[in-house]
Amino acid sequence: MMLLMLEHGDKLELLYNNDREEIKLGQSVAGIKPGGKKERDSNFELLRIIAMILIVMHHFSIHGGYNFDGTTITFNRIWVQILSGGGRLGVDLFILISGYFLVDSEYKPKKLIKLILQVTEYAVLCTVLLYLAGKLEITSVTDVLQAVKVAVLPIPYGEYWFATTYFLLYIFSPYLNCLIKSMEQKMHLRLIMTGIILWCLFPSILGASFSFNYLAWFMVLYFIAAYFKKYPFQCKIRKTGLWLAAIGSYLILLLLIICVDVLSIKNPLLAGILGDVKEMNRIVTLTCAVFIFLAFKTLKIQNKWINKIAGTTFGVYLFHDFPKMRSVLWMDVFHGFTYVNSPFFIAYTLFVVAAVFLIGSIIEIARLYLSRFMNKIYLNLCEKYTNNEY
Repeated sequence: MMLLMLEHGDKLELLYNNDREEIKLGQSVAGIKPGGKKERDSNFELLRIIAMILIVMHHFSIHGGYNFDGTTITFNRIWVQILSGGGRLGVDLFILISGYFLVDSEYKPKKLIKLILQVTEYAVLCTVLLYLAGKLEITSVTDVLQAVKVAVLPIPYGEYWFATTYFLLYIFSPYLNCLIKSMEQKMHLRLIMTGIILWCLFPSILGASFSFNYLAWFMVLYFIAAYFKKYPFQCKIRKTGLWLAAIGSYLILLLLIICVDVLSIKNPLLAGILGDVKEMNRIVTLTCAVFIFLAFKTLKIQNKWINKIAGTTFGVYLFHDFPKMRSVLWMDVFHGFTYVNSPFFIAYTLFVVAAVFLIGSIIEIARLYLSRFMNKIYLNLCEKYTNNEY
């Protein structure tokens, strides 16, 4: 099933057939080639791939069961902390990309339905695979009902927190777009600054949350992306400057994570801060995400293979981050924790991340082909029935 259909510029009606293409979460439409084929901005597609790789690395680090000596700093320990630093950054990047194009798109309920179907298909698939592998304990009717509930209704029950929050964001997107279109630039900027002050500066500096929640933060990111779309970024910073700022802010984020980890050895009270500095609504993370987004925005790339791979990224997420799949995937299948003291730990990490991304992409491609095949059968039956009627 198709996740989302985004429109940029001329209205595009996307159907399942050989002459049309699907547009995935956050994809951009750069133009239309002769023959009606849609081009996508490969710079943003490449950024989506990088964001998903950061997210997979993050999950590798936090779900792998790594227990390091609390009194010793090792290179492998630092490496795990480096991997953990990109997950929330990747989430911010995904929402910035999506918001940048959703602000110009037309809201259609069928897009929402396709999102629901895709998430549900993966929840059902993962549940079935876990049951067949003997990793899903079902000993009573209550267990059966619970498994069916989370598999059939994964979005309402929040099995995938990102998918649920994005679902809500998309529902509210037409109202957010109306608000954005009605605001003047100064008011738009004030709205962004209000959100940043409440849900970024206060949590970063004072640890005050102001009842922070993911949907509120996604909306702040949405307004930021919409601002860059509505008022093209203009300043004296050159392309090189943006890239230096993007790379520099990312290195600062990693350095901050490493410093807190090292200091927490002498002062265990700092250990709780380590997870906090990596959150998606912290100053350094937000700054890094914005600079990376703006840096990639300056690129001019058109590559069909980048676009094809990027089209599978949401499927990669849905496959590898199903809650009950995490321990099975990271500990039972790849058991990275057994390589904690190995000199080959970094190489093994890269292998595992690449394998998870590849497997998830293959599953998503297979799912898309199956959806198109089923759709053709449906259309043929409809055509046959219509011909018989008349």
